[in-house]
Amino acid sequence: VATVTVHTVRDALKRKVRSDTRDPRSHLMAAFSAANARVFAQTGSTDDFVAGGASLTAALMIDDHAYIAHVGQARAYLCRDGALSALTEDDALAGDDWLGTRTHVPTEARTGNLLTRTLGTQATLEASVMHVRLMHADALMLSTGGVHTIVAADEMLYALQAAHSSSDVASRLLEILKLRGAPHGGTVIVGRALTERTPPVSDCFRPATIR
Repeated sequence: VATVTVHTVRDALKRKVRSDTRDPRSHLMAAFSAANARVFAQTGSTDDFVAGGASLTAALMIDDHAYIAHVGQARAYLCRDGALSALTEDDALAGDDWLGTRTHVPTEARTGNLLTRTLGTQATLEASVMHVRLMHADALMLSTGGVHTIVAADEMLYALQAAHSSSDVASRLLEILKLRGAPHGGTVIVGRALTERTPPVSDCFRPATIR
């Protein structure tokens, strides 16, 4: 499911952005809708759809602008001037919030978060999209849900400030996951603005992805 989702969003954005960069918000929403339809057709339209959902947070970079689309439990963070801010919120009910929620999930199975929105578990879906104007020395980090549920915000901030490269940031955070026995690991993507004040996107962000 994850591979299908990522490839569908990537391919849809390639087609749209190559011909038109004037409406990135609509391009992202269309790409997420396409991924949702494809996953739903494969798994969500059958009785076992509960296992077919996917969380995804994606960033579309155009010059010094970041357009971030989000569904589910993956997250986007912005590190600026020594502070870390979460740009997205989980589409989930956590812990005791389940108790007052009508659900067919057995009580004894409610050990984690209940995702209220994922790709592929409903016929139509509208992603949340936000826009951030990037500044010199900003760091943009995307992570899967398994990362921010185990790694604290101050640990993320320390890694972003202390590391010498985007790859080093990802390695530090994933090492924490490993030491704490994260059962499914995680994915971290870091982009850092390290050039002139208004750099072109090709030079400004050098993403590193480590699983």
